[in-house]
Amino acid sequence: NQDKFIFSAYINNFLDKQETESVKPSGFRLRLLRKNPDTLLAKNCIGPPSVVLYKAGENEIFDKNLKWLVDIEFYIRKLKNKEFAFNHKPLINVGMSKEQVTSFCHTNPSVEIPEHQYFLKKNGVISLKNIWVYDAWWRLFRNFNIRQPKDLEKYTDGDWPPIINQIMKHLRCWPQWLLRIGVFSKFLMSLSFLKVKKKIK
Repeated sequence: NQDKFIFSAYINNFLDKQETESVKPSGFRLRLLRKNPDTLLAKNCIGPPSVVLYKAGENEIFDKNLKWLVDIEFYIRKLKNKEFAFNHKPLINVGMSKEQVTSFCHTNPSVEIPEHQYFLKKNGVISLKNIWVYDAWWRLFRNFNIRQPKDLEKYTDGDWPPIINQIMKHLRCWPQWLLRIGVFSKFLMSLSFLKVKKKIK
C-alpha cells in the first residue's frame, strides 16, 4: 500500500453542539471514485486532508488559488495517477465549527462560482461527459439561481465554455420552484445531459 492513496472513515465532532457523527462513503460512491476520480466534484466522499495518507512527492501540493475546492482538486489530481485503499474503521476525529474556512465558503457564490471556473479551466470540460460531474454543475447553478451569462458576470470575468451556456439554457426553461424538487431536478438534469453529451469535447 506504500504507493496507494489511503483514507479512512472518520468521526465529525461538532464543537458548537457537542455532538458526533460517524462518516464513511457508501460502496456506490467508492465504486464511482475508483472508476472516475472527477466524480469527487459531485460529492467529496473522502473527507478532510486529516483522514488521508499518501507518499509525498514532487509537485504534490495543494493549489493556493482554491479554498472551497482545494481538497477535491488535490484528491482528483492524486487519484488520476494512483489507486486508493479505504479503511472502513473510523481512525480520525475531526473538529467541526462555524469558524472554519469551509463553513464560510459553503453556499457563498462569490467563492464557489470563481473557484469552479478556475477548476474547469485547469481540468477541462471533458469531465462533464460523466453524468455525476454534469449533475454537480447543474446543482451548482440551480442552487445559486444561475440561468444566464449575466448571472455569472456578478462573480467572474471571462468567457465560459459552450457546455456551461447549454446548462444555463436548459435551467431557464423551468421555474425555480420545480427545480428545487429533487426528483424533478434530477430527471431534467438527465434529459439535459443526454442532449449535450455528444457535444462535450
